[in-house]
Amino acid sequence: MVVETGSSPPTSPPVSILSDSDVNSDRPSNVSLLANKYLLFDNGSNSTNTNKSSCVQKNFLRCIKIETKEQFSCKVVSRNQEGLQLVVGYHRLDEGCEAISKVHEVVLSPKCLYMIMPATFGNVHAYLLAKKKLREEEAANIFRQMVTAVQFCHSKGIVLRDLKMGKFVFHDRDRTLVRLDTLEDAVLLNDLNDDGLSDKHGCPNYVSPEKAEILRSNKKYPGKATDMWGLGVILYTLLVGRYPFNDEDHSKLFVKIRRGHYSIPENLSGSAKFLIKCLLQKDPKARPTCGVILKHSWLNSGIPQGSSTSSNVNCSRSLSSASISSVMSDSQPAIYDMLGNNSKQCYPKPNDSEDQVVPSIDMN
Repeated sequence: MVVETGSSPPTSPPVSILSDSDVNSDRPSNVSLLANKYLLFDNGSNSTNTNKSSCVQKNFLRCIKIETKEQFSCKVVSRNQEGLQLVVGYHRLDEGCEAISKVHEVVLSPKCLYMIMPATFGNVHAYLLAKKKLREEEAANIFRQMVTAVQFCHSKGIVLRDLKMGKFVFHDRDRTLVRLDTLEDAVLLNDLNDDGLSDKHGCPNYVSPEKAEILRSNKKYPGKATDMWGLGVILYTLLVGRYPFNDEDHSKLFVKIRRGHYSIPENLSGSAKFLIKCLLQKDPKARPTCGVILKHSWLNSGIPQGSSTSSNVNCSRSLSSASISSVMSDSQPAIYDMLGNNSKQCYPKPNDSEDQVVPSIDMN
C-alpha cells in the first residue's frame, strides 16, 4: 500500500516520506516539529522521543498544522508490519463512515509512523469514570454510534477483536458525537466469510465466553460475534457503571465469563435489559448482528417506555427462535452481585486508563 517513490504514493489519506532529520526536536522538550508542517505537543503522559531507535506504541499527541493553525491529534506507532497494517485497515474504510475517525495524513519516517487525525475531546471510558454511569437516553445515543462503527468495520472485513470503551472518542465539546478512533488490535480478514480467529489477546473484562474457552483448547472463535459480546459489555457498563464480569484474579474472571452469569439492576428499562441479554448470550451464534441491534426501538426513540415483554416482541422479529428462547429465559441465576460491596474494584481512579484496569494481555 505504501510505496516510496518520487511521486505521491497511491494511497488515501496522503502519505509523506521523511528522513530522520525531518523530525526535529530542537525545541522545548515537549514540542517537536514534524515535516515542517506540524507541531507535536507531548502533554507529559507520553514518553515518545522521536529521535530514539523505536517508537512507543499507542501514543496520541496534540498536533497543530502550522499553515492553517488547525488542531489535530497525532498517533505515533513503530514503522513495522503492525504499524503498516494499521494504515491498510484505515485504507479499507476509505469510503467513509461518520462513526469512525478519519486519517487526515500519514507521515512516515525511517523508524516511526505518524497518523494525523482529527482533534478529540476525550474517550468514552474517561467520560464514564467521571459520570459513574449514564442515563439511558445519553447511553443510547453513544451506543448507537458505537454499533454503527462496528457494523461498518464488519462490512469491510475488519474484526476489532479487542473492543472496549477507550477506543471510542468524542469529536465535540458537548460529548455527543462518538467515533471509533483506532484500529489497533484489529484483524483484517482475507476472506469476508471466514472470521475464525485463534489468538489469546484481549482485555480480560471484555473477553467473550468462546474466547475464554480457547484457554483450554486450540479451537477458533468467531471474531464478529466476539465483537458483539464486547458491545454488550460496553452497553452494560455504560448503564450500570460496572463491568458485568469482574475479578482481580483473571482465572476466576474467565470462569465467571464462561458460566455467563451476571445480574442486571431492576431500575433499567425492559428494552435496555433485553438488548443486554441479546448481546451477552453465551452462544455466539445466538447473538444478533449490528444491523439487527440498530433497528431496535431503544436506540431510535430516546428513553424507551413499556415493559420487558413489549421490548422482546420488537427485537424478536429479527432474532432466531433459539436466540429469543435463550434471552427471554430467566432460569440462569446470578452467582454474584456486581452492585455489592466489592463493586469499586471494577474501576480505577479517574486519572488512570482503561488498559491499567484491564490490561491487554496474552492469555497463556
